[in-house]
Amino acid sequence: MERFGIPAADIAATPLAAAPCFKPCGHGPGAGRDRPYFVLVAKANPRKNAATVEAAYGEVMRHHDAELVIGDGRSDAELALLYSGAMALLFPSLYEGFGLPVLEAMQCGSPVIASRDPAVMEVAGDAAVLLDAGDIGAWVEAMRKMIADREWREGFRQRSLARAAGFSWERTARLTREVYGEAIARFHHKG
Repeated sequence: MERFGIPAADIAATPLAAAPCFKPCGHGPGAGRDRPYFVLVAKANPRKNAATVEAAYGEVMRHHDAELVIGDGRSDAELALLYSGAMALLFPSLYEGFGLPVLEAMQCGSPVIASRDPAVMEVAGDAAVLLDAGDIGAWVEAMRKMIADREWREGFRQRSLARAAGFSWERTARLTREVYGEAIARFHHKG
């Protein structure tokens, strides 16, 4: 809008969906691993802000025995298994266009701790713990609570699944078609 001077009323955002392979799998939290773990999908991109999670994880490890598993470079099937057993997906991104890893994790029933990036907030709704991207203390506290408070963690697991159920490729296609229909109607109206 800013760069091209397009008014907000002329912008339509159509949400994506996650692939069907992203669903609960395995045998619950920690399935197949010796210790509880968090997943970080950072793609070695500075805007993904992995440094916040790395600093927070260092603090968490002082009092809790948990792993930090990097999801980069893994297949969708491997990611689905990781998300399904994770204490939470950690997503401290500074900027996103959509935040697909958040939806993928939620669709697997993973709790999510994410930044308050506007696109991520749209995807997560109230089903994730949303924090300032650079507030390391808040990330430490949220990670510790995910480890220590099973009931709280399981509540976020259920909210993740409920929130993810609202996203589908059928919905994406329907909304995209509606946008095209509106564009065609506006074009014919002007002519």
